[in-house]
Amino acid sequence: MDHNLYWFQLNPRFMSQPPVSVIIPTYNYGTTIRDAINSVLNQTYSSNKIEIIVVDDGSTDNTKKYLENYLNHITYIYQENIEKHGDHLPHLY
Repeated sequence: MDHNLYWFQLNPRFMSQPPVSVIIPTYNYGTTIRDAINSVLNQTYSSNKIEIIVVDDGSTDNTKKYLENYLNHITYIYQENIEKHGDHLPHLY
């Protein structure tokens, strides 16, 4: 048994609301990405229990600029667009 997982499950601090990670993939959705983030932040879930990760697949519409006011509250990951390089995402089964 993973003792860290056991501690996590029994710790009263986490029993009511465990931490949650929300991953938001984006590609050229700069004008609407803020709506997605605000939707997560406006949930009744404790905001200090929510981690928001935005994964940008090589946007060319200045998506990062649209996120400037959120960069202290989210994790922003930029990668070159996979399709441009002929690479393929692994299949998830």
